[in-house]
Amino acid sequence: MKGFTLIELLVVVLIIGILSAVALPQYQKAVGKSRVAEAKLALSTLQKASYVAYLETGEHPTIDSLSVSLPLSKNWDYLIDECCVGNGTFGCSWEADDKRSGSGFIRLVDQSYNMACGDTADLQTPYAGYMCFSDTPNYCPTMGFSKYDANIDGFKEP
Repeated sequence: MKGFTLIELLVVVLIIGILSAVALPQYQKAVGKSRVAEAKLALSTLQKASYVAYLETGEHPTIDSLSVSLPLSKNWDYLIDECCVGNGTFGCSWEADDKRSGSGFIRLVDQSYNMACGDTADLQTPYAGYMCFSDTPNYCPTMGFSKYDANIDGFKEP
């Protein structure tokens, strides 16, 4: 007789099950990293374009007034916080909100685009990472994160 025994088929199914149990988490991790990279790139683009617009006009721009276009994303919604002007604590924030989970990233800077954190209600939002441009005393460390342990560029990605 030609064919496979029941034991042989069960062993093959068991091996496939074990391989898929190991491969699926690694695949999900790789997908998560690619989504994080997409958000970081878009936030960096928004930040740089905002800074150029601020240097040209002396006013903090809205996302609609920038001369940049971000590709449509099925993963993220992007925005520039409208409370930039006249706020002495910080300047602007650029946000990438995850469309699926509601978490995301935020970059905060002061009016001179020097630093990326400050004592503001935005820091109470449960974002996965904050971008700190420097470890300036009384800003990043007092908020519980520093340039290298909880920022967007160095935070432990999924």
